[in-house]
Amino acid sequence: MNNYHRTEKYDKHFLSQNFMGPNAMLMLDEITQSVELTKEMRVLDLGCGKGLTSVFLAKEYGVQTFAV
Repeated sequence: MNNYHRTEKYDKHFLSQNFMGPNAMLMLDEITQSVELTKEMRVLDLGCGKGLTSVFLAKEYGVQTFAV
């Protein structure tokens, strides 16, 4: 069973070109499985780079993100 159900639908080539490190999305998916994110939450993404983590969290979990 694939534990990374939210990230598997994203283009792996695009992600590898736009994220720091080869496993950033897998790590993000693993972390988000440990935290119960709700639409009422706000997430501060420090050192966001291109902001893809913030976009992912907003799109997949409906949280409000602040990318710095």
